Amino acid sequence: MDQTYRILLVEDELYDAELNIREVKKILPNSLFERVDSKNAFIIMIETYFPDIIISDYNMPSFDGLSALKIAREICPETPFIVVTGSINEDTAVECMKAGATDYVLKDSLKRLGSSVLNALEQSKIRKERIDAIETIKLNEAKYRHMFHNNPQPMWIYDVKTLAFLEVNKAAVKHYGFSQDEFLSMRLIDILPQSEADRLMKNIESTDYLEDKAEEWTHKKKTGELVSVEIVSYFIIFNQRNARHVLINDITEKKEAEERMINGRKLLRTLIDNLPVTIYVKDAECRKIIANRADLNVLGAETEAEVLGKTDLEIFSNDIGTRGYADDKKIIETGIPVLNQEEYFYDSNGIQHWLLTSKIPLTDENGKITGLVGIGHSITEQRKMQAELIEAKEKAEESDRLKSAFLANMSHEIRTPLNSIIGFSELLDDPDFDAEQKTEFIKHIVDNGNSLLMIISDIMDFSMLEAGQLKLRQQSISVKKIMNELLTEFGHKAEVRGIQLRFDDSQNDPDILITSDSYRIKQVFNNLIGNALKFTSEGFVEIGYKVKDEKIEFHVKDSGIGISPKFHQAIFERFRQVDTTKSRKYGGNGLGLAISKNLVQLLGGKIWLESEPDEYSDFFFTIPISNL
Repeated sequence: MDQTYRILLVEDELYDAELNIREVKKILPNSLFERVDSKNAFIIMIETYFPDIIISDYNMPSFDGLSALKIAREICPETPFIVVTGSINEDTAVECMKAGATDYVLKDSLKRLGSSVLNALEQSKIRKERIDAIETIKLNEAKYRHMFHNNPQPMWIYDVKTLAFLEVNKAAVKHYGFSQDEFLSMRLIDILPQSEADRLMKNIESTDYLEDKAEEWTHKKKTGELVSVEIVSYFIIFNQRNARHVLINDITEKKEAEERMINGRKLLRTLIDNLPVTIYVKDAECRKIIANRADLNVLGAETEAEVLGKTDLEIFSNDIGTRGYADDKKIIETGIPVLNQEEYFYDSNGIQHWLLTSKIPLTDENGKITGLVGIGHSITEQRKMQAELIEAKEKAEESDRLKSAFLANMSHEIRTPLNSIIGFSELLDDPDFDAEQKTEFIKHIVDNGNSLLMIISDIMDFSMLEAGQLKLRQQSISVKKIMNELLTEFGHKAEVRGIQLRFDDSQNDPDILITSDSYRIKQVFNNLIGNALKFTSEGFVEIGYKVKDEKIEFHVKDSGIGISPKFHQAIFERFRQVDTTKSRKYGGNGLGLAISKNLVQLLGGKIWLESEPDEYSDFFFTIPISNL
């Protein structure tokens, strides 16, 4: 062993002392030795040298080993003592051991001295460690008891089997109102209300009593007052019994404060969510941390989680997000609020919303800006109403303009044939014109009279349609018969204009009998074919039909001037014409297509067109096969 030991030799023979030293150094080479041979020298060395072990000769002329042993046991009782002797009988050996000798070694077995010394030192070390441990335990126990009883936090120890209180400190006595003796005569279950007692019994059955625990419980004071406590407990051995050491923290006020805070938050949240204005809060990074129901509604979000933690850049992917984020950053950086600012955006469904928004910076107790709160009043409906009013105004103005144009046009359309009728009628009385010329005059009078009659008929029909007074005459009709009649009626007009009027038989549909009003169907065709001939200078006009979805789909196609897509809906409106200028090239009163649309709808169908400017126009309308 490398450790250095101080060894005291009690020996009067120098030679024997050298022999002892040699044997011990074989085992403990670093040992230090001192030798004495008298009682006084021995006592001085014990008190000043503090030997780790004493080796003493049993027989010396003036001082013997047994006397040295007795002195050593009085001064340093824990120091190992080995007796070395030339011979020893059993009684002497027993006497030495009883007197406290650690061991004895015969001189003729001196080789055993080294191992005896080593063993004695090790045993001494073990005894010292045991003594130190016991002293430490005693000291710690005293410290623990002092800390336990004087700790300001309530604590107790209870038996895990019987639940009896084994120890309780002053703070627990003061807090719960029971005396020390009362506590030590009670069980843990005695301070619990019934519901908590039942819970405790279930916990005992289902959990390991060795594990550490941190839980919340309700305890009952001596006065009957219930308190909320937070406990931490762990397993210990106390007076040879399995026990738990419990530390109690009364959190009644904390729980009540938390409950008040939760209720306050619920109240505030209820108010915020039920206010008819958008309310939201953003942090210093412009991320939403609160969004009320109205805000979610205008954003088109189902839950608050969809928008929390997001900036306007993430919520709106277009320039609206950039604009909103820039406003937020400016408010947070400058602290200048935005008040009653009109802003628009589109929600996730593409619906536009308008808000009258105010944004105010939020600050902490030091005045540092930590975010902002936004309040928005929806003005979408007001905006819609405003837009509708503007649109209605524009429509009214447009209607007035169209009416003016219509009246001017109608005046022209009526005056033209009427003037012709009056003019040619007057010429009939002039004897200077021969019979052939007068026949031509009569033809002009008849043609213009028919034109005037058609204009008056259109006005009458339109008025009756507008008033809902037009009646239908239902009858069984042959579709091909209608087609043939139309070809016959308009064939001459088309031929005169050098236009081919043809029937589209590409569908090869058989003749179909339908139940409808043939007069009104032909009236629609008259308007469509008349327009086709009017706006076609060369090429063809084609009529046809096909069966589609229990309906007859008719069409009138021409190779005329065509119609721009922006007028495809407008031309079916009353008084509407593509060319409304006074110098327009083509005549007409602007009622034909409006009447046709109303007639088709009255017959249970719909009308539309396909057209390309300068190429063609193709008008379609449907009629149910049967109205039964």
